[in-house]
Amino acid sequence: MPTKVITAIQTGFRRLKEPNSYSVSYHTQEIDRETAMDIADFTGQLVKVVISDSNIQKEIIESVEAVDIREKEKWSPSQKLRFAIRELQTRQGLDDQEPEEYYREWISKFIEHINKIK
Repeated sequence: MPTKVITAIQTGFRRLKEPNSYSVSYHTQEIDRETAMDIADFTGQLVKVVISDSNIQKEIIESVEAVDIREKEKWSPSQKLRFAIRELQTRQGLDDQEPEEYYREWISKFIEHINKIK
């Protein structure tokens, strides 16, 4: 995707439910259709954002280039395991069983299995 530099006015800032996450909104000055479409292609992508009310110095550009933009995983391994066990319960048609009880049973089985491994 092409890099886009635009001027904009920050119009919103609010905290999200996820820890240390925020929503930041901007309104652009008039931009051409091609630029608008290029920017739309970034939707859902992890991108780098530089905010400044003055020209960007070379040192800032170098620090931006050094930022690693690999996305953090949204769910921890233990959360993924919990979701997978809940999905298994649903696939087995055991929705009438208390989910926490079903989860504890499976975790106990995993622990028992691991303890048998030498």
